[in-house]
Amino acid sequence: MLGWIEEMIDKYDFGAIRIDGKDYRQDVIIYPEPRRVDASWWRKEGHRLDAADLGGVLAAKPEVLVVGTGYHGCLNVPPETLEFLKNVGIEVYAEPTARACQHYNELKDIRRVVAALHLTC
Repeated sequence: MLGWIEEMIDKYDFGAIRIDGKDYRQDVIIYPEPRRVDASWWRKEGHRLDAADLGGVLAAKPEVLVVGTGYHGCLNVPPETLEFLKNVGIEVYAEPTARACQHYNELKDIRRVVAALHLTC
């Protein structure tokens, strides 16, 4: 499912996020220019983020990737993934999803940023 957004992340709670007034109940990636939401994002290994899971992110050529690691921070972003992103010139913030949503809202209008957000655990 692909939806268009104009504004920002309005609300996040365990398993649910509202982006520009639209509710999602699955993990999402928010892309810039034009801002859009990909609500079909999933990882090869559910609670581990590998470089292979980031094809769309790389194609978007962000300056910054904000990773929401879940309500309790259970999504693992291993050092080799962080190193890969650093080597391709992408700054990464990996943090619990509530903080990641705030971080995305702070950055979205001043940097080219993608948010990859795990909504549960």
